[in-house]
Amino acid sequence: MKICDNVNLSVFKTDKFNSISMSVSFVLPALEYTTTGNNLLAGMFFEGCEKYKIPKKIYTRLEEIGAEAYSSVVKKGDYSILVLYCKFRAEYTKDAFEFMKNIIFEPMFYDEAVKNQVKATKDRIDAEKNDKRTYAREKLISYAFKNRPFGVDGNGCERFLNMDIKEYYYYLMENSKIEIMVVGNINEKQTEDLCRKYLNFGPRGFEYPEDEKEETPYQSYSEKADVDQSKLCIGINAEFDSWEKAVIANCILGGGAGSVLFSDVREKQGLCYYIVSSLYRYKEYIVVESAINYEEKDNVINSVKEALEKFSPTSEEIARAKRYIVSSLKTTGDSQTRIMDFKIGQILAEDNRSLDEILKSINEIDSLENTFKRLEINTVFSLESEKYALQEQT
Repeated sequence: MKICDNVNLSVFKTDKFNSISMSVSFVLPALEYTTTGNNLLAGMFFEGCEKYKIPKKIYTRLEEIGAEAYSSVVKKGDYSILVLYCKFRAEYTKDAFEFMKNIIFEPMFYDEAVKNQVKATKDRIDAEKNDKRTYAREKLISYAFKNRPFGVDGNGCERFLNMDIKEYYYYLMENSKIEIMVVGNINEKQTEDLCRKYLNFGPRGFEYPEDEKEETPYQSYSEKADVDQSKLCIGINAEFDSWEKAVIANCILGGGAGSVLFSDVREKQGLCYYIVSSLYRYKEYIVVESAINYEEKDNVINSVKEALEKFSPTSEEIARAKRYIVSSLKTTGDSQTRIMDFKIGQILAEDNRSLDEILKSINEIDSLENTFKRLEINTVFSLESEKYALQEQT
């Protein structure tokens, strides 16, 4: 439902849950400025506002209305999304909307609170560096999508940590696309009225990310690190028309312990400690992650290339993957948060289908012939022990 230009409301009426959940998502193109700003700002909404000056008063009010609230920042495709959540009982619906109004439209920016959020954001950036598996994957993506929104780290970057958070708040409020979602036993008209009264965002323009697809030659990078096992990530261009077919294919290729890559590269050849693949829906891209001994690097890359060239799933593999994917997707309806996350994903993918329609489409697939227009390795990144890592791009 359109509230005004680039402000939308989605209501999912259901009596499955004992409470009502609401989310307000601020969607912006992923830039170093916006990802850092979103991470800095997310916690500020709970540091104090005009009506509830300090965090203690905010959480006291939540207790009074039997609610809980929190924030998060997620990156989906070319977008950085700051999300505010509130979960409450039906009898406190009006109070919950009023609470969200207070923290969203009248936040305070105390110096000490700003320092707290700068430290928290820096800690998240550092934590990613210390998680070598995550760090290797994010580095691969940053190289494969250099100077493009998808290549920007969702946790932000250190060079923007000293930005003016209050100034960024006004930038977010004026320029973000806003998606409001409510899940629970609530009337749609009542919800619309409450949104228009308490979450009175004005119409706004929204600039979609500019991202022209670039053909890049094969590229390989490596870094030194204090690791025993090298972390190897392989990026694969995977053009496809059907997302459902691509999901099934990726599940068979590297989705778990029974996958092609696991069975061959790890179990049969013993070339790695683990190997998995992930499909990035918004960019038609697959990332293969593995932990290896350095001397097996070329063997693993060649084995992945061979697996891609020979990839021809059997009907049994397709059926098994479909059962797993359908079972996993069905759990979406068991969580209010997952329902809202599914919906925002569909919006960004410009896919208007419901979950039931997608499940039906998956169940009707019996062949993966011509799923991918191509499967080509275009970027490799390895995090290696200091005695092995290359000093320059190969």
